[in-house]
Amino acid sequence: MADKKKTFGLIIWVLVLLTGCAKPGISQFITPDPESIHQIDLNPTEDTVVLIYSHGSLAEQYRDVCNPLQRYGLGATPEVIAKLSHRFIHNKRILVYSLCSSLKWRLKLKNTVANIKLEIRTAEIARQVQFFLDAGIPAKQIFLTGHSAGGWASLNYLRNHPDTVNAAIIFAPAFAGHWQNRPKQWQRFYTSQKNNLQSAPQLPVLIFAFENDPYYQLTEISFFKKIPGVTFKALTQTLNRPCKLSGHQAAFSRCFTQFFQRKIEQYIHQRLQD
Repeated sequence: MADKKKTFGLIIWVLVLLTGCAKPGISQFITPDPESIHQIDLNPTEDTVVLIYSHGSLAEQYRDVCNPLQRYGLGATPEVIAKLSHRFIHNKRILVYSLCSSLKWRLKLKNTVANIKLEIRTAEIARQVQFFLDAGIPAKQIFLTGHSAGGWASLNYLRNHPDTVNAAIIFAPAFAGHWQNRPKQWQRFYTSQKNNLQSAPQLPVLIFAFENDPYYQLTEISFFKKIPGVTFKALTQTLNRPCKLSGHQAAFSRCFTQFFQRKIEQYIHQRLQD
């Protein structure tokens, strides 16, 4: 009886989450036509791949912005990810789920490693992954993707729960503020996070980083290249013409989509084959 109630409850949540809402701040699947509202069916689960996209974060004292149906700006879902929705890779249908953080403005007496947004965002990703696992999606067919702090939180989850998802695709990973004026406390948080990721025996992830990003220097995050399993692409204006990619929002440009979406598709295809 308990199993039946659980199954019924799961079906109800699937119907709620998978019906196009088209509302800012609401987690939802990205459909090929953002203006349409229709139900998305996860079945057959063995032929479905889910990409969980996590947006960036504002400062600790602000509520994060999430606009799943936008393709540029705060809380947007980049076109390079959104356009994967309903494509077929390795004979499996891709579904893109934009995960909006539920964090609201809150007053904290102080920040600690345990209560910064990044850790809470990581826990939100954990709950969403578990939802899809409970819905019957195999772990091998769940991918994490994210930008900025959403990308770093995805890396955190992947580091600590490598058997529950296949891999991650990350754009401009960052979380500790601008590198030029980062407070000492946040530099300590950054170092702690860096050490945790560096200790990973394996980290299956494709990372895109860009020059002239105010949140990090390319040399600062080059440590990712030394972690087994990481594919690290540092894109510069000089080496990646005609795009001339630069800055924290570079992955949202149409030029980036044009020249790198195929590489992302190939990465997913390879991971599904392995």
